[in-house]
Amino acid sequence: MKWAWVLAAAVFVCGCSKETPGRMREARSCYEAGAGYINQRLYDRAIEELTRAIELDPDYAEAYCDRGIALYMKGEHEDALGDFEKALEKDPTFGKAHFHRAILLDQAGMTSQAIDAYETFIRCSRRAPRIYVKRAKRRVAELRGGAAPLAR
Repeated sequence: MKWAWVLAAAVFVCGCSKETPGRMREARSCYEAGAGYINQRLYDRAIEELTRAIELDPDYAEAYCDRGIALYMKGEHEDALGDFEKALEKDPTFGKAHFHRAILLDQAGMTSQAIDAYETFIRCSRRAPRIYVKRAKRRVAELRGGAAPLAR
């Protein structure tokens, strides 16, 4: 449940697009519901809510990213990748989308693209938990064929 609160706080701070305040509130509400459904592993319901948030605010990067996570969890990797890329179209510095995109590219064997995505995540990770930054750095080192970097 703590994760849902963090997601809700991130939505509040980031806000939505130039939509009317009522639509923004409704989009935010749908986003929060979708994030909650992800936490409950109810991915189809999460996708429905996050899609509604996107319909209300087509520039809602966080909704695209979280819908990508739900799609990924359902095994719909191509659609998930599309949502991570759409989130990055909306916000090129959105670290969470870079991180999840990197994981997908890595799993698909697209090594150079995965390295680029991990490195971009590292550059955009000012607010990311340190554990994710360490994982990304270690994975880049592994993909490059070297030893894992020392922790800072």
